[in-house]
Amino acid sequence: LKSILAVHGNSTVEGVSFVSAALAFNRNVKPFDNVWVRRGVAYAINRATATKIGESTSGTASDATTGMVSKVNDLYLKGAHLNDYAYSPSKAAECFSKAVLKKVDGIWRTTDGKPLTVNIQVANGFSDWVAAGKSITSDLTAVGVSSQLNTSADYATYLSDLAQGKFPVAFWLVALGPDAYNAYQRVYGTSNGWTASGSGAVHSAAGKN
Repeated sequence: LKSILAVHGNSTVEGVSFVSAALAFNRNVKPFDNVWVRRGVAYAINRATATKIGESTSGTASDATTGMVSKVNDLYLKGAHLNDYAYSPSKAAECFSKAVLKKVDGIWRTTDGKPLTVNIQVANGFSDWVAAGKSITSDLTAVGVSSQLNTSADYATYLSDLAQGKFPVAFWLVALGPDAYNAYQRVYGTSNGWTASGSGAVHSAAGKN
């Protein structure tokens, strides 16, 4: 970017990017079926730092994880009380304790004595995901959670394995546009196994249908 702007006559025009990345948990894999584990992980992540590292030029950390970017949250959810999960190792510890995890010698462990492990899957070649993911694993390690970054060979393989439910935790592309329909379907729609059926909805597990 600096090289481009160094050329006389070049300049930047900034707008809102309607795309975002979030961590997705496979709730069929323990202990990620426990909401307190997921909340603890959320509090342990310094999203401002991860965003600065992953998208240093144009990234903005979302105020709350809703599936939409913050600018759109302001339009659709104005006045709604949302938990921002601001970075707080102490709150992370409280959540892990509520999940019946115990910290032994600086490491959070499950009831069977195994270390709480949060490995994050990303697609190879996605430099922003890789950089942000490494920042997140550092945050988790700092609070006593075993964590490392795993990469899939390519995006196609990543998507296929993700759909099959092979990853306990992975990056998930959310937002995808300024309207609520496209954004929410990534979380509550077909991309997450939900299909409209009559007046209700039917959910299929990962790898099914």
